[in-house]
Amino acid sequence: MQIWTDASFNPKTKDAGLGIMIRQLVKGGIKETRIKLKVKAEDNNQAELLSIYYALQNIKGTPPKEPIFIITDSKIAIDSILYPETKQDKYREISERIRGMLYCENWKIYHKKGHTGNKDRYSLRQALTDRLAKQARE
Repeated sequence: MQIWTDASFNPKTKDAGLGIMIRQLVKGGIKETRIKLKVKAEDNNQAELLSIYYALQNIKGTPPKEPIFIITDSKIAIDSILYPETKQDKYREISERIRGMLYCENWKIYHKKGHTGNKDRYSLRQALTDRLAKQARE
């Protein structure tokens, strides 16, 4: 399973748009789920973590042995999940919840640079989650 996430944040209103794309292998092909949510956040980094958190809430019923690959353009979100004890409380709480949701042992989180304009499938998926996040915030 691949989980692509991104967030868009407005510091004046504290509104965050979350863009999520979940790609799962299913019998007969690939199931793709696109989600956009509007939430409140303290800053952009917290919004990026919330996008991962809400994505994981939408994969209930996934077999425990199925590998989960999380792709984000936020290095701070990645560091917060991998090393929550080194982060501020506003990131640590969400990061620890995310780690608790990753019930399988076979998961990895990857950084994919956003806003590259490249046309490879990874850049296009990252651009899609960016658009979903911006649409959700508006």
